[in-house]
Formats: sequence, structure tokens, C-alpha cells
Amino acid sequence: MQDLDAGGRELTGGIQALHSRITRLEQVSHELVNQKNVDEELDLAWREWESTFDAAKDSIVLTDGEFKIIQANLAASRLFAKPIDQIVGKTCWQLVHGTDHPPRDCPLEKAKTTKKHEEIELHLPQKGVWVADSVDPVFDQQGNLSGAIHIIRDVTDRKQAERLLRKERDRAQKYLDVAGVMLVAIDAEQRVGLINKKGCQILGYNEDEIIAKNWFDNFLPEKNREEVRAVFEKLLRGEVGALEYYENPILTKDGDQRLVAWHNTILRDDKGKVIAALGSGEDITERKQAEQALKKSNQLLKDTGEMAKVGGWELDLSTKEVFCTEETCRIHGIEPGYKLSLEEALNFYAPESIPPLKATLKKIAETGEPYDIESLFIPRGSADKIWVRSLGRAVYSGGKMVKLAGTFQNIDKYKRAEEALRESEEKYRDLF
Repeated sequence: MQDLDAGGRELTGGIQALHSRITRLEQVSHELVNQKNVDEELDLAWREWESTFDAAKDSIVLTDGEFKIIQANLAASRLFAKPIDQIVGKTCWQLVHGTDHPPRDCPLEKAKTTKKHEEIELHLPQKGVWVADSVDPVFDQQGNLSGAIHIIRDVTDRKQAERLLRKERDRAQKYLDVAGVMLVAIDAEQRVGLINKKGCQILGYNEDEIIAKNWFDNFLPEKNREEVRAVFEKLLRGEVGALEYYENPILTKDGDQRLVAWHNTILRDDKGKVIAALGSGEDITERKQAEQALKKSNQLLKDTGEMAKVGGWELDLSTKEVFCTEETCRIHGIEPGYKLSLEEALNFYAPESIPPLKATLKKIAETGEPYDIESLFIPRGSADKIWVRSLGRAVYSGGKMVKLAGTFQNIDKYKRAEEALRESEEKYRDLF
């Protein structure tokens, strides 16, 4: 439309200049009838007019104040598939639409009201083509509409290219919209050029409210804008690697903040010039909140276990591996995270405690009944026996027992105190 506008205005200006020249010469001719040179110049001007008019590749029609065609060039005759004498006297909408009344979006009616250049694109079904109609109104000295100049250009090829481009864009948009993450393209001017459905859902905006907006100024919290903008600019300059991971909050339409994890890459044109950055963003707000809650819960559990001297354990029945919490590892005298085999775990117990413990484990594996036993235990690197208490229960999945899990506690202090109290009571009874 910009090419049509520029070319059309230039052609319109030339036609108007020739038309004004002919009108001026006609006026002079009436005053100076006997001057031969005026007639010659008038004849030359008319030949120039007809040459310019009929040589134009675009269709040109001139209309009067009633919008009836008073003159048309050869291109217009070919476009409407009618001789010029069958075009003259008709209105444009009679030729295009076959109606006696102008359509609602008629550019002539608009030009008459706005008194300025108007354009519209029309489909001509009888020719199977699309045209762009550029209209410039002409007014007399009193400001009344005296006519109009139409330049009609065939834009079928452009419309077909636009349709193919729109089809490809729609197809690409469908691929983007099925993605489970936010996809957003930001051009070198920091404007949003593309965003998928997931991105719109996360931000809470319609696509039209996002496209062409500055990404950093509109969708990032103020305190994070410069930091993220610096990462974006480094990405465009190639100073940071494509797909480099980082996290930053974004602002939703409701004013909430969502934490997004990004992987980015750059988009280039046919000449290899960087034109935009494409970001793939996953909303990790809930995950981060869950991680923080779990971390807080684990720390509370750890602190509680240290104070109560209680740890946890879990036995995988398929691998026979035992997982221990930090407190359980501490009681065993092993490093946190150390994985014990079942046989290795049993060897920590004093020899007299191993047979009853094995019998207990066999029973829970057969019946699923929980247990609570006290045993003598020998931590790694120690020759002394301590008392420990172990509670266990079965864990099922799909109706099948897959794990044993429970707690592990150092109760040696309490057992020693218990034994001392019992000995004291026996001595007291003997003395009594």
C-alpha cells in the first residue's frame, strides 16, 4: 500500500498538473481566439495528456462531482473488460459491484467527507483479481467537489503472497500454541514480535495487548528490568551463549509476579543479521514455592531429629539398599548420604541382637505388621555397644509391598538410666 501511495500520488500529481494546464489554456483560448500559438500549445498539451493517460500501466478513471466516470484509460478498459465508451457514464460501484448505490466503505464517499486522499482494496470477481483503489478528490474554487482521480492498481500477486505468508504464520502459530511453555520473540528494539497462547495465559493479556509492546518496560518488575535488559543485549551481541539458562520474575496483568525459567536463542535474517531473541520460558513459581517449603520442612525435621536424636531410614526391597537421614548416619558413625546395603546395615548390630532383628524383618515382610524393637548397636569406629530403638512399617505401591520405612533413635542414655534405676531399686529391696 505504501508503494501504491507513493507511485499513485506522483502519477496523480502529474495528471492534475496536466489537467490544470489544459484548463488554463482553454480559458486563454476563449479570450484569444485568433492567436494560433495558443491552439498549437493546447493541442500539444492534449497529446501529452492522452499519451500519459493511456501509457500508464495502472488503470486511471476520472469522475465528475456525481461520481460518474467521464474518462478512462486503456488499462481501465482492460481491467473492466469493457470498451471505454461503455465505461464512461457509469459509476465505479456499478462496474465493480453491479449496484446503483455506493457500498458502505466507498472511498469516494469518504474522500468527499474527509477532503483528502483515500484508499481501499477490492476484489473483482469478474476478473478474479484484487485491486487497490487510490482516490484523490478535486474541488473547485468554492470548495465543492468537482470530481476525483482514481488510480487502480492490480495487487493480486501481493494479496496471494500475503495469504501464503498468513497461512504459514498461522501454521507456525499452531505449533507454538501447543507448546507447554511460554514462547516470546523480542526484536532489537525490545518489542514483542511474537508470543504463543501459553505466554498470553501466564501474563493474563490478549495477544493484541502484548504484540509491539516493550517487553522490559511493560512485563518485568521495575527492579529487575535493567539486569534482564543487560542479559538480552549481551545475547544479541553474542557475548552470552544461546540457550543460556536464567530465571527472572514477570508481571501479570493483575499485578502479580510469576517466576519464569528461560532458555534463549537468537533469530537471524537471510543475511545472518541478528533480528530478535526467542525465549522459551517455564513458569516455575509453584515449583519454587514447593522447593522452599520442602527445604524449610526438611530443615525443621533435621533440627527436630538432632534435638530428639531421632533419624529416619528406608529399605528398598528390590535393591536391598538402605537410605538414612543425617541423624541416622550420625548414629551409625558414617558420612551423610552414605548408602548402606541391608547386610552392611545388619552388621552394625551387636551379635546377640542380629537374630531377633532378622526375625522381625522377616515377619513384617510376610505380614506387613509394623514393629518397634530395642537392640544393642555398635557404631562404626567404636568398641562400645549402645542401645537403639527402631520402628518400621511396610510401604505399598499397587497393592505390592515395595519398601520398609521407619525411625531410628539413640536411646542409650535412657536405657542406662533405666538400668541404673533398676539396680538401685534392687539394692534398695535387698537392703530393706
